Amino acid sequence: MQVHYPLRPDLSHEFDALVDKACIQPGGWDSLVSSFSTISYKKPLESSGLEMVRQMNKWYQNGFRLKGGKDDLGFLFVWELLTGTVQCKLQPGDNTFYLGCLIMRLFPQEDTASTSLLMSMLKAAARNVKVVADPTFPKVGTVGNCFNVQNGRQCFLSLD
Repeated sequence: MQVHYPLRPDLSHEFDALVDKACIQPGGWDSLVSSFSTISYKKPLESSGLEMVRQMNKWYQNGFRLKGGKDDLGFLFVWELLTGTVQCKLQPGDNTFYLGCLIMRLFPQEDTASTSLLMSMLKAAARNVKVVADPTFPKVGTVGNCFNVQNGRQCFLSLD
């Protein structure tokens, strides 16, 4: 009897295979404003329990995209989940950070397999839960839709 060992799967485009340092490169933050020009975002209704399961199912069916997608949930939505500024939870005690980490991995390969300032920022935030939890960490604004920097004293871009 002949035994065949299966070939190793190609993991070259696996989510964690790409080392993307775009967010720490000189001049990287300078291009942040232009990155927002192609992002669509509509903040979802905050919910939990069965209603959140229904919303997540709909979002999953429609697909997540870094720059928004059909439900306009991409970079800014994941950033809000990572920083805890949107309360979309399955259970009341859930930490939205982990849902943000999961959704990031649901982005299609074309959004994650090449260097990108936005994806680099998400990956860096997802690897630093304590830094993201710091109150001075940049958050999407709560008054209007803008990306706050320096604890809300500056706003890069209005999304209204």
